[in-house]
Amino acid sequence: MASLATQKPPSPLLSLPLELQLSIYELALISPTPLLLNLPCNSSYRSRSAQETLDAAAWAAGTLHAPSQPPLTRVCHALRRLTLPIFYGENVFRARYCTRTEDELAGPVAWLRAMGPANREMLRWLVFYDRNERHDKWTRDWEKVEEGPVVGELGGRVETVSDETGCAHLVRFGEGGGRGRMPEAVRVGPGRLRLEGEV
Repeated sequence: MASLATQKPPSPLLSLPLELQLSIYELALISPTPLLLNLPCNSSYRSRSAQETLDAAAWAAGTLHAPSQPPLTRVCHALRRLTLPIFYGENVFRARYCTRTEDELAGPVAWLRAMGPANREMLRWLVFYDRNERHDKWTRDWEKVEEGPVVGELGGRVETVSDETGCAHLVRFGEGGGRGRMPEAVRVGPGRLRLEGEV
């Protein structure tokens, strides 16, 4: 066990008034657009096929990847307890499910497994999304999420279904939460569920 002389002092952030701390944490941890867990469906790239090609190459090369816990969440135990619920609870995490390939969900499933059950339970907005609002009427792609490890092994619960803004399926973990429509602020517009350039 480390002596008191060798222990790290707590972060100076913790000496600030809590209201100011929370403002800093929210600015540092909450993204105005969804954090992607894999390459978006092609319906997200309407009339932008060159961008889709670039993004696909970046995901394949690992230049684009699912988010990791931000550095602020790893400063010290006290800050971690304060900041992880903000990071996981206030951001929208978005994954595609729009093709029948088996490996399409490998990245999101690996990301969910790696975070562990306690962090999964903090996720408030894990959304499997296709910008094409009629996708679920034409295909059975959603079944691979419902029948796969996200629901089966990891215990996710599907809490929303498609609507006029796209096919959006909210998945939650743990005991909290209830079934219902995604709130308007998260559901509509480029601000939270859609990416910049999606129409």
